[in-house]
Amino acid sequence: MKCLVFVLLAFTVLECNAQKSDYEQIMSETLENSELKKFLHLDLESRTPVFIYKNEWIEDELSLEGLSYEVQIVDDTTGTNGNIIRFLELSVDDSTAKFSLYYKIENMSMRGTLKKIVGKWHMDKIDEIVEF
Repeated sequence: MKCLVFVLLAFTVLECNAQKSDYEQIMSETLENSELKKFLHLDLESRTPVFIYKNEWIEDELSLEGLSYEVQIVDDTTGTNGNIIRFLELSVDDSTAKFSLYYKIENMSMRGTLKKIVGKWHMDKIDEIVEF
């Protein structure tokens, strides 16, 4: 019985780590997308860092290292001057992820799809960009 509990616990830990790794890859791939980066205006000093609003998919422990620009995860929009991205949707299955986000300072939203190919997430297509 102890062995069975240990195996189940180990499987649960591995499953959580896989999800976290998937979320990290999906978020990194999305945030590095050239269509999104056009709206970030990273050449302007006031646009860095880019703030990412913390929610059910974005947690403090989420590692977004390796991006070509600085991001900070926040749970309060105070002091962000609207330079904040909020992920509104993220649905992930074994090989496909769909996301939607809103970038406040540009008043724009983006929806897209990623595919998992040989263990890595890649942007498949941007389904929609809406500037309000």
